[in-house]
Amino acid sequence: MITEIAIGRKTQLNPVGAFKKLGFKNWKAPGLLGIASGILILSFYNVVAGWAFGYFLEMISANFSIGENFGTFTQDVIRIGLYGIVFMGLLHSLFPKG
Repeated sequence: MITEIAIGRKTQLNPVGAFKKLGFKNWKAPGLLGIASGILILSFYNVVAGWAFGYFLEMISANFSIGENFGTFTQDVIRIGLYGIVFMGLLHSLFPKG
């Protein structure tokens, strides 16, 4: 991880461009895998954040039976997806880039 950070700081590019700039032209595939890994990790944590945010909202609205029905709650894909989207939008509005 320290090496990845050092390469990123040195080149100021994404993994594919960084490997190319450093002279590793055949390392496009590992660079793409690094980008894909980040996307997959983000999607996993978005689902978990949707669970936590939804659980929080349910508890605020006094739905204390959510703990007993948590398995059913986490299997509702549309509801969790909406909670995840709202959570990401909230984070984006609170911490805009720049």
